[in-house]
Amino acid sequence: ARKTLNLALAGADGRMGREIQALIAAEPGFHVAATVNSAADWVRVPQAVDVVVDFSTPEGLVAAIAWCEGSG
Repeated sequence: ARKTLNLALAGADGRMGREIQALIAAEPGFHVAATVNSAADWVRVPQAVDVVVDFSTPEGLVAAIAWCEGSG
């Protein structure tokens, strides 16, 4: 059985974030487990996320890196 890849998408409400969500919706094996649009959103991202995709801001990238480091 193929494992589903769970993603956290930072900058989800932006142009690229919306495009990625549309593409992933049509692809089996991928799931957007969390959408992040502000630094405060990281507190609700599940630990089960496999990959973080960031199309946010420089500050958003810092928050994404901090979450990744804290999540191992």
